[in-house]
Amino acid sequence: MTRLYRQGIGSEAFTALHGCLSEDWRNLDSNTDFLWLRSHKRDYLYRHILQRLMQDDLASDSMRDSLFSIDLGV
Repeated sequence: MTRLYRQGIGSEAFTALHGCLSEDWRNLDSNTDFLWLRSHKRDYLYRHILQRLMQDDLASDSMRDSLFSIDLGV
């Protein structure tokens, strides 16, 4: 389990994720400042955010390397 804090991702992103994850275990409280994420959801979000940054040509070299290593299973 990982805690994802409002401060770390910004208020708008936090609100959007809370709407998607509100029915998951431990994310029922609407006044909380963090969300619980299981590792597979965290990994899924990380990979898809990197893909989107690459598509929009906003990814740094280290982000590109990270996505390539995920794709290769390294």
